[in-house]
Amino acid sequence: MLPLLEPFYNLPADTSPRSALRLLWQRVSTELGRCTRCVIQHHKAKEFYGSEYVEDVVGPLLAILQVSS
Repeated sequence: MLPLLEPFYNLPADTSPRSALRLLWQRVSTELGRCTRCVIQHHKAKEFYGSEYVEDVVGPLLAILQVSS
């Protein structure tokens, strides 16, 4: 998940349900639902970004991770 967080920064602004970004998010969400290792990495990413970065900078990314959890 770590390398994918930056592209998802603009997910809330993307209102098209069939955009490439939305389709990618749906695919990632589906994979997270199937893969234990992916779920663990997802939670580690939330912890890492929450503790290592200033919340003003990483807040939108954390918001996306929290909503989709």
